[in-house]
This record gives sequence, C-alpha cells and structure tokens, in this order.
Amino acid sequence: MNWLVMSWFLTLGIVPQQTECCNGQYCSPVLPSTVAEIGLSATAFDHLILSTSMENYQTKGDNLTFNPYRIDYKFSAGVRINDNVSVWFDHECDHPVLSGNIVKYDYRSEMSKLYIKLEGSTK
Repeated sequence: MNWLVMSWFLTLGIVPQQTECCNGQYCSPVLPSTVAEIGLSATAFDHLILSTSMENYQTKGDNLTFNPYRIDYKFSAGVRINDNVSVWFDHECDHPVLSGNIVKYDYRSEMSKLYIKLEGSTK
C-alpha cells in the first residue's frame, strides 16, 4: 500500500462541433475551437482520492494568437470502500472568459453530484 500517489495529465485537442443553449437561446462561439485541460490527482492509502482540473476553450485570433472564451473547473473527492464500491462527490462549474475577448459567449453552469460507484472487471 502506498500512502500517497500523485498523478497529472494534460490534454490538447480541437472542438469541431459545439452547441449550447439555454431557454432556446444559443450561446455557441465561432468554430472551430481548441481545448486544453490540465489536471492533478492524489490518492492516499489506496482509499481517499482527490482530483481537480481546469479545461480552457479558445478560438484562433489574429497573428496566431488565441482568444479564450470558456473555462471549466472540476473537482472530485472519493472514498474507495473496496475494489468494487466507492462513494464520490463531484463539482463542476463552467464560466465564460469575458475580459477583452472578441467572442460573444456567456454560457455558465455549475453542478454538484454525490453518488456511489459500482465497478468490476472480467479476466
């Protein structure tokens, strides 16, 4: 048993399609866009898991610059009961990046979840 395991990830990609709306009003940016996410995770004593990440969306600007228009923050905390059962709390909030941005984008959301996860495998 390891008392603490730290891990990280970085993802880079494109967003070929994106549609978001609320109450019939679309709030999608000009596409295509790029996306980057960076995250950290820590597992203590093989049972307590904490993770967080930030995901940023941007469009191409003039002179090879990028115009960020949205950032999503994610946080998870879990307790692994055994190899098959864990209890989790997740929170995600999505915010527009408005400061000096030429993209008109005002999508916002937040969600918290509390759940039990059952998992298994076959060999």
